[in-house]
Amino acid sequence: GTHTWSSQRSLELSRQMASYASPSKEMSFLYKALGTSLAACEDLVRVKSQIHTLLNSYRQQIIWKPLRD
Repeated sequence: GTHTWSSQRSLELSRQMASYASPSKEMSFLYKALGTSLAACEDLVRVKSQIHTLLNSYRQQIIWKPLRD
């Protein structure tokens, strides 16, 4: 049903986001789409896990960015 679709969609969007190294219009779209998918997801454990993963990924990008420049 909708729950399964939302969970699968949020996982796929997260995978797609990993392929972008820098902010872009596409990345912004993926964040919005992921937020919509997570809002529709009834599995709060999955939602919490996805948000935690995204925040950790974002934190790592910020920490490592100065070292790459």
